[in-house]
Amino acid sequence: MSQWLLSQYATSRAIEFQLHPSIFLTTVSGHPATTPLARWQAARGVRITNARHENVLPGPDERNLLTKLDGTRSLAFLTAE
Repeated sequence: MSQWLLSQYATSRAIEFQLHPSIFLTTVSGHPATTPLARWQAARGVRITNARHENVLPGPDERNLLTKLDGTRSLAFLTAE
């Protein structure tokens, strides 16, 4: 089994190995927040580093939303925006 896992990793990168479990939410909070780093990067127009340490390039609308996700605004307010 371990040989098969390693071959899948080597050929397709469909499997990812981690030392620690990822922390992802499965529900949206009433006052959503992202990391201070993501908000800082979004405000400066650079690529955003996600929780998996990957760089992503959001569009203008996503970037605008990210700057507002500090936990002080309600989901209803953000949706109306």
